[in-house]
Amino acid sequence: MDCITPEDWIRHPELYFGDGTIVLVVQSVVFRVYHGLLSSRSEVFQGMITVGSGPATTIETYDGCPVVVQLQGDSAEEFSYFLNALLGG
Repeated sequence: MDCITPEDWIRHPELYFGDGTIVLVVQSVVFRVYHGLLSSRSEVFQGMITVGSGPATTIETYDGCPVVVQLQGDSAEEFSYFLNALLGG
């Protein structure tokens, strides 16, 4: 698996909210969304900020928010559909 770095990341044009509280990176696409809202709608997201919880790894911060890098799974496009459905978009 290729290692992606913040220099390679591209902000999602619709799902990067300036006042979001968590950054999710899928492939090299960055989503900045609201952790509380995601947590209230999905058990998977409830403990995601904690290092070592679930299938993702937490690293430092990006744009002032904790970052969760999705290591495997859906494509960025599929994940954007999922987030839109979860957020009611």
